[in-house]
Amino acid sequence: MDVVLAKIKAWPLFLLVMICNFSFAEQASLADSPQWRALLHYQTSPYPFSRQQFSQVADSEFFLDKNGKHDPEAELNANLQQLQSNKCRFPARTLWLAKQTGQQITLEDCDELNDWLKQFASDEVYLHFPSNYLNNPSSVFGHTFLRLHKRDRSALLDPIINYAAVSNTQNPAKYIVSGLTGGFPGVFAMHPHYLKKREYTVTENREIWSYKIKLTQEEINRFLLHFWEIKDRQFNYYFLNQNCSYQLMALLDVAISDISLLDEFHNVALPIDTIKFLHNHQRLELANFHPSFIDEFRLHSTTLNNAEKQRVLALTQCPASNVLEEDTGQILRLSSDYLEYLIQQDLRPRKCAHQQMAILQKASKEKSYLPPVFPSPEVAPQDAHPSAKIGVGFQSVSGALLNFRLGYHDLLDSIAGFKPGQEIILGDFAYDIERNKIADYKLIGLKSLSASDEFFQPLSWAFEISGRRYDDELNSALHHQVILGVGKSLQIGRGLAFVLLNTSLSYNRDSNTDVLLTPEFGYLYNGETINSSQTLRIEMPASDWQEKRLVLASKQTVNFTNDVQLSFSAEWLHHDSYQQGNIALSLSYLF
Repeated sequence: MDVVLAKIKAWPLFLLVMICNFSFAEQASLADSPQWRALLHYQTSPYPFSRQQFSQVADSEFFLDKNGKHDPEAELNANLQQLQSNKCRFPARTLWLAKQTGQQITLEDCDELNDWLKQFASDEVYLHFPSNYLNNPSSVFGHTFLRLHKRDRSALLDPIINYAAVSNTQNPAKYIVSGLTGGFPGVFAMHPHYLKKREYTVTENREIWSYKIKLTQEEINRFLLHFWEIKDRQFNYYFLNQNCSYQLMALLDVAISDISLLDEFHNVALPIDTIKFLHNHQRLELANFHPSFIDEFRLHSTTLNNAEKQRVLALTQCPASNVLEEDTGQILRLSSDYLEYLIQQDLRPRKCAHQQMAILQKASKEKSYLPPVFPSPEVAPQDAHPSAKIGVGFQSVSGALLNFRLGYHDLLDSIAGFKPGQEIILGDFAYDIERNKIADYKLIGLKSLSASDEFFQPLSWAFEISGRRYDDELNSALHHQVILGVGKSLQIGRGLAFVLLNTSLSYNRDSNTDVLLTPEFGYLYNGETINSSQTLRIEMPASDWQEKRLVLASKQTVNFTNDVQLSFSAEWLHHDSYQQGNIALSLSYLF
């Protein structure tokens, strides 16, 4: 009898253990769910043989458990224990946990949160893509930001959500190294849309593509609740992966639960690739295109003759010419726009310029002028060619070649979806199969050929870290070089004529280190299918000017489709003691 009673008394304890075990199993399952990982920004270690998880949020106040940054389950348990008390601080994760555990929790008494939600209530969310900007390393591949739109509010007054690095250095080398290694804190910020639009299109001369993200109202609300949780938190900023586009995708990953937005972007997250990903999953629809100020101004001024252009220049000086009766509405409008641009660029004294601006705006109202609408490009960024490239080819100097490029766009790629005269190359290698060695490489190559005219005189420039191999009979070693060049470009027809003065630091194991001064003259043509470039370089070593080399090169590409390209090049090198010619042909696939 005592044995039976003991067994009966043990049943409650047994049931309690079973319930606890079930609860623990459920909590472990929740902690490993994609939605919990998205809410806490957890990722798995990228290192081989390591499955450790950690949150990308660098701010300790984002976690309730002391080990929450590295332990999703411990953080989930801490949140479950403090669900009611932290609901106003972490509303998105609170409502999700309440739903998973069958609890009823409301946010009605969260006054500060509700005031903020009223201020930023939105019906639609837009993704904006300012094109690449080579003068800022963090925007070399473009940028993305989000705009919160309400139907009864002007788009220019919409708030935008921006993620960027907080830099504490003016040293370019330190800036690049810190940006590549996560040395800068990354923070979210909100700004009025009109300020950012002016910054990108006027100050930085960038075009902007806008896309409406297909979200339900429930998804928008979930997105806003999560942004409330992280808007004051810090992350570590990385140029190539955990950058603006990656963190915006992480935000959207909480709102969109039917697809995982971050699985594709563990290593590199380029803005254009995130746009293509959302577009391919039918989550984007194209809204509109905003040209850069310079492109729009050039379109509006194409019908001016030389005398009218001189009037615009005269009306925007300080002191300026008086407005004349014969000045047309077009001249006055363009003068007003151009002067505003000059003020933004700090190219005119503000007091004098603002006085003249008032005169021009008053005069232009009396003479109507309707500027032409800037046409949207036929190809949007999401339909542009892929970034990576692989190819096979043949060159007369050595034989078969294997080519590979990690990214992104060179001057002879199809310009559909890109701005002409811009080159961004990462990891471009040519492998000589016959000699079993690298023929040439380009670790990084940046080139900006911006045309000058009467109104705008931007610098053209180039930077690259590269290497090439000359004929084996002359020198079997790779010539490694760092090149920096500046110059000017001029629009001629559909092409750009350019002059660059390049300075390079060159090294190879046979002739050691040398500094070269290399004037470069060229013409770049971009057609619908065929692109070509012709260049003449004069390579002059500082150690011995008599050892100069003349290099004449002609390159053509035929872009059959977005992902298939045929390239032909011919190069002739002249030196006092030798001459070398090389012809190459290659077929490439972009992916």
